[in-house]
Amino acid sequence: MNPFQIIATLRKLGNYLAGLFPFLAKIADFIAALLLKLPLVKSLGSFSRKLLERPFFNAVWKVLERFYWRTYSKDRLDLSQAPPQSLPVLRPVFQLCVFLLVLLPFAGSAAMRVPIETFSGFSGTVPAWSVWLWLITLPLAWSCLLIGTGLSNRPAFIATALGALYFLASNTLFLPRAWGNILLGLAVLLAFALCERRLNRAGTKNAVLATINAVLVGGAAGVEMTVMTPLRPGLTEYLHLPAAVGTIPIGLVVGIPLGVSLALLTLRWSWLPTKPTAIPGLRGTKSDSAMAVWFLTLLLLAFLLQGLYRSNLGQQAGALLSSLNLSNAYLWPVWYFIGIGIMHKLLGSSKVVAKALNTALPAKILNPLLLVGLILSLLFSTSDWLAYYFAGLAQGGSTGEALCRFFAYLYQLAGPYLFQNTMSRISTHWLALVLLAETVLVLALALAGKLSGAVLNRLFYWTALAALLVWEYAFQFSSFARSPIHSSWMLFLFGVWLLWLMHTVGWSMSMNSSRLWPSRGRLAIYAAIVSFCILEIHARVACQDFRVTNEIFLSMFRGVIEVGPPYYLYLFASRRITASGTQPISLKLIFSYFCLGAIASMAGNVLEKLASVHFQPTAFKELIAGQLDTFNNAGSINIAIHHESSTLIAGTALYVALLFIAKHRLKASTFGGAATTFALMAFAGGLAAFSHSLIDLPLPTDWRIVLAPTSQELTFNCNVLVTFAWAWLPALMLGLAGLYEEKQEETKPLFLKLAALPLAAAIAYCYGFHEEYLRMSGLLAPFIVAVLALPALLMVLTLRILEAGQTEESGPAEGKIDSGVLIKLLIGTLVLAAGYSALAPKVELQTVTLAETQTQVKLSKSFQEVQAGPSHYFERSASGSRNLFAFGTATGAADSLKMARSLLTRAAQSGTFPNLKPLSVTPWDRYQRGAVLLVYNYGPTDKPNLGLTALFPLSPGTAGEDNCPYEYYTILATGSNEDIEKLQWELALTIKERRPCTTK
Repeated sequence: MNPFQIIATLRKLGNYLAGLFPFLAKIADFIAALLLKLPLVKSLGSFSRKLLERPFFNAVWKVLERFYWRTYSKDRLDLSQAPPQSLPVLRPVFQLCVFLLVLLPFAGSAAMRVPIETFSGFSGTVPAWSVWLWLITLPLAWSCLLIGTGLSNRPAFIATALGALYFLASNTLFLPRAWGNILLGLAVLLAFALCERRLNRAGTKNAVLATINAVLVGGAAGVEMTVMTPLRPGLTEYLHLPAAVGTIPIGLVVGIPLGVSLALLTLRWSWLPTKPTAIPGLRGTKSDSAMAVWFLTLLLLAFLLQGLYRSNLGQQAGALLSSLNLSNAYLWPVWYFIGIGIMHKLLGSSKVVAKALNTALPAKILNPLLLVGLILSLLFSTSDWLAYYFAGLAQGGSTGEALCRFFAYLYQLAGPYLFQNTMSRISTHWLALVLLAETVLVLALALAGKLSGAVLNRLFYWTALAALLVWEYAFQFSSFARSPIHSSWMLFLFGVWLLWLMHTVGWSMSMNSSRLWPSRGRLAIYAAIVSFCILEIHARVACQDFRVTNEIFLSMFRGVIEVGPPYYLYLFASRRITASGTQPISLKLIFSYFCLGAIASMAGNVLEKLASVHFQPTAFKELIAGQLDTFNNAGSINIAIHHESSTLIAGTALYVALLFIAKHRLKASTFGGAATTFALMAFAGGLAAFSHSLIDLPLPTDWRIVLAPTSQELTFNCNVLVTFAWAWLPALMLGLAGLYEEKQEETKPLFLKLAALPLAAAIAYCYGFHEEYLRMSGLLAPFIVAVLALPALLMVLTLRILEAGQTEESGPAEGKIDSGVLIKLLIGTLVLAAGYSALAPKVELQTVTLAETQTQVKLSKSFQEVQAGPSHYFERSASGSRNLFAFGTATGAADSLKMARSLLTRAAQSGTFPNLKPLSVTPWDRYQRGAVLLVYNYGPTDKPNLGLTALFPLSPGTAGEDNCPYEYYTILATGSNEDIEKLQWELALTIKERRPCTTK
């Protein structure tokens, strides 16, 4: 953190404390009033007020206030807004969280530390006083969560109750049975009684839900109270039952009747006295929820203390930390929402920047300034690309050489600011694409006579938003890509920042209320989540496990990637629809279909794996075992499977069929065209979001791997973009068809319905089977532009139809860009992409027969054969680079990694490559079974001399350790990084298209 960020973080802490301790705010206001009376401060204040009355300085101050000196007092924690019955819990919980953070810098002290070891094998030491804080905070957090979900709805309470029994029971799992363990089951049953008392209503549906609640929670509590206490061996001996029967079955027999009886008693609660002398928390009144939290906390604390009494502080600390890690693994939706919340706040920041500039300068100066700024920004951000491009065209004193020098000079000027490191260079290149698109849009609007000052202001807002989004994306990416600073003080600042972020994102959401999620329940759940998160940071720092920062940032980053695109598209479109007077879209409907899409993606993952092994159970089990082994040993779920064209087309057809079913179901209900359209898009967004993601679910690891995809993407890349475009395209087409049907159109709905499947299948087929050729030939960029422009075109058409019913009172938004111009521009983009793909020089392939292995391979015709025989050599020289392609065979260990290590060792010892430096080894099973790719530097380190070797067994599964035959395909390359990257994809295409020789 820089000094400005540190000061801002401390100011956030001060405002949070002022909300918890109102007297601190009064003291601060009193001191500020005294300071304002000082002559110097008074004169500066008067001067500042006069200065801010001028529009220019007021606009500048708005920007500075937004980014450097925000007024955090307006977001101060205000507990007076919460329901009075929640205050006895909320204030102590938040105070305890602040206490945990304030003590973080002292957690590294060497005094009074005890050794701990977690279930996962992590070992270290922790201060004894910190463990005692864990013992207090963890029961309080679980009590808030149990009562909060119990006041909300039964499904949430069932999940929480089962989680509490499972995760808290792990604290005494390795201790002998004791009667004190019954306290955990009693605490959950007490929460169950309050849940049934608060949610009990008349009707059959309520009776069924109450029965399910009683059976599941009562049965689970009975199992815990039976298995974890001497009751289990006593019953098995008394009833003469075998040990296998005397565990879960006896627990269910004990717990289910207990839960059902307790549920029946709540139907006749009038017998319980309502005087203050009644059992705390069981009357079911609104004022009793706080008392129930404290009563549960005491029971759970007693449960943990009796475990501590039978062990020691270090052993109990290891169990507590393991329990916390297990439970917090399921808080990924919280980090997802926080990550999205960060990006959502950037919308407001962009508006402040755009509005400030519009206020600071008059239109006659602002409009030319915006145009000049757009052109200069585009030139500086693309200076490296243009310099390299004209360098290839330079011929002596030609114009190309002059342009190369000009852009090289611009690059030299912008280098320290835009190209200083890898992340700034990547961010600049991404923003350059936005600037290029805006430049084309400005030209199109100018030619159409639609360019105005309001439109330029709107474009500047988009530029500011894109710049902030790219900056935040790069910041989060670099935050978990680099190692954190191992300092308790830095983690203290990080914890304060996170606490304030959770407050600004979660407090307003928790103050809302609905039938299933009343505000009292939401606030208790919010307090529990804050406690869990802050406790994990405190505990991990106390153990000097500083990986917690990277893990949290990674979760937030994944939320931005996986849930961000559908959320922001919905947010953008819903604002446009609401402004146009169209019916509002139900957020519940959107979220429900998004979750259905996520479930469909998991089912699709299973079908994809089954199809890859031709639905053979044995092969499917082997595939899952291999993915499970990769996950356990390397932490990755990425495996290579073979796709056939029929599989991709069938999968696309099944997905489009699901969209048709969803559309028919929505049409049969009372939802209108807007709701139907965006429900389909939400379904598509959920399916695309979780098609490349492994999420933590309360399932065994084996089942999680079965439902997991075959690859996980942790950054925005072409795979993610194509997946979203593939999913959104048919959803938009069917939604648009429904809108045309409402307008009683005949031809357009039929055309859109018939074209949905072929277009989606074409995208899946082209990228799934020709990705390597698209990348090596340079056609990937126009392909991506086309697959993104087509859904964008459909989106503009959809919004145009929805805005057609706009009322006269609302009127068009200021600076709104004409949709007709956008439609023409997007159609022109599709035409240009198709034209470029058709007219661009094609990479022609040649078929080469390798005599030694009797196989045929394909490679570019630009490679010329220079030697034939047992080892084939091909050479290519172009644009200052020289590349050598070699084919051959070798024998060695049956394991590909061992064989690769052997080849590199022999090459290093040969003396031919004195500067040999291995860079990476990547499995390439997706191209050939058992293949690996070796990337190494073989020349002087100051030159990009790179070697690429694809190595795979000639006969996979050949027995023997030292005589397994291998084929190797090697490219020795020189040139720019772009050229070498294309060569890597050319190598991938070569081994992918390898076929047995069909001629004798």
